Amino acid sequence: MKIIFFTENHYRGGLDTFLTTLINHWPYPEDDLALICNRSHPGLDWIKSKLARQCEITPHRLPGQSEWYRGNSQRKFLSNRLAKGCLSLLRKTLAYPFFMVHVMALIFKFKKMRYDRLMVVNGGYPASLSCRAASIAWNLAGKRPLSIHNFHSLAQASPVWYRWIESLIDRGVLNSSRAMVSVSDACIHSLHKLKVFRGATNSRFIYNGISPGKQQCGYREAALSDLGIPEEAPLCLMLATYHPYKGHDFFFRAFSEVIRSVPNARALICGDGRPSEIFRVRCAISSLGLDQQVIVQGHRADVDLLLQRAQVLVVPSQAFESFSLVIVEAMARRLPVVATRVGGIPEVMPDGMGGLLCDVNDVEGFGRNILKILSDLDLAKKLGEMGFRRYSDKFTADKMAKEYAGLVRLHDHAFENQSHFNMG
Repeated sequence: MKIIFFTENHYRGGLDTFLTTLINHWPYPEDDLALICNRSHPGLDWIKSKLARQCEITPHRLPGQSEWYRGNSQRKFLSNRLAKGCLSLLRKTLAYPFFMVHVMALIFKFKKMRYDRLMVVNGGYPASLSCRAASIAWNLAGKRPLSIHNFHSLAQASPVWYRWIESLIDRGVLNSSRAMVSVSDACIHSLHKLKVFRGATNSRFIYNGISPGKQQCGYREAALSDLGIPEEAPLCLMLATYHPYKGHDFFFRAFSEVIRSVPNARALICGDGRPSEIFRVRCAISSLGLDQQVIVQGHRADVDLLLQRAQVLVVPSQAFESFSLVIVEAMARRLPVVATRVGGIPEVMPDGMGGLLCDVNDVEGFGRNILKILSDLDLAKKLGEMGFRRYSDKFTADKMAKEYAGLVRLHDHAFENQSHFNMG
């Protein structure tokens, strides 16, 4: 069987991990797999380097996907506030004409490509216009069975002033998809709050899964020699993009209390982000006088090593957290987690089942939970073991890939017969 995965992504991170894990663990070696991804994606080379099985990668270039057009470029003229405003207005004006162009271009592409199945991998919902266009284009190209539309964040309502257009697109996506599949029950509930998807019976969730790398010797020197972190320093690790909702400011306020009790503690922040987002985070660190205790890095390829070195993973997200794959990565390595009780996080890691949770506005509670783990080795070990058992039961790569493959390979009549099946 020939299967296409289609995505649009502009940040390196969890979506790349999901795609490479799914492809590498696809349980049918006889299937021909292909990935269609925007050429401007900064993680495309990383994906290529991580694929362990044959998969044809086709970069696409559709209108509105360039980094300068999206405002992510470091070109000098984009530092001008007026230029940014004009570009934002241009994006809003051209979004839906570009959407129609995307649909037409993808109809042509899908008719030309002789593939049997399509799974769209969307970073959220509504999120990418081209991802939604792909689902509709597959249908209009006469391809059967219909596509699977997979989304990886909590669904959000569109602004009121163009919600009517978005509703038309939503209707097109719903009618063009055999299934709307997300990564947690929380995501599916958020989708059902959108008018078009209320009462939709073709929605379900499949938990993300991972296959952790092997433990490596000499990781302390390899991972941290370039960062100036003392080997004996307790390390709090945060792996996230630099979006404001990821809660960097919240964590820094909590960490400033942690170092009162553990002065030699350090925090390492790694992830992808726009220069303006990273600058904002650095300013927040300086405002709290934490420049010596908090190290800011971009995206790093040695995440396995960092997770081995850390004493605790922190996930201080304030909103929109659909699943948090990094929590599963920590649980797979028996690393305790401190996180906020938001979105799908309590579903992935209930309080005490691999880590400790607190409310999104509880800065003191977040800091207190970090101190509990740093000061109590028995508690840290217990949480790590419970997290590993939960990972082994629910979040392995083979389990995830088997469920997605079973869904993608179903024929329409088989899908209807299994419409009651709750994956997760």
